[in-house]
Amino acid sequence: MFPQRLDSPLAYDIAKAMIDGFNRHYRLFRTESQRAKHRFETADWRGQQRAQRERIEFYDLRVKEAVLRVHGDGIAAATGPFLARLEGETRDFEKVGEAFGAHGEVVRTSGEIMPALKTCLEMVDSGRAAVLRVVLPAI
Repeated sequence: MFPQRLDSPLAYDIAKAMIDGFNRHYRLFRTESQRAKHRFETADWRGQQRAQRERIEFYDLRVKEAVLRVHGDGIAAATGPFLARLEGETRDFEKVGEAFGAHGEVVRTSGEIMPALKTCLEMVDSGRAAVLRVVLPAI
């Protein structure tokens, strides 16, 4: 399905790096998501929290890998961690969901989790997507 020829070899390399990067990202993300079930069933909350942080960084890592693949001697090679966002910018996933018509909610205390989860599940049962962002202090 991937085009075998583009007008520019550089354009082909960039497109190929993007497709390969997405496929790698998707595969790694799915693998880590499957492990979440076991962490939940064994109440490994610290492990789940660590995995969530790492999973959020997956995107940044895949972008850097793609950039290095196409331009291996550029600034990305000379710098440390790569962030595909501005420093200090928060990731308000519930707002992204709302922008696409989903119910979005954020909780900041453990006492808010169950009511919010109930609301989100009701939304899903009614056919509407839901995004619940949980922001709790480190365990």
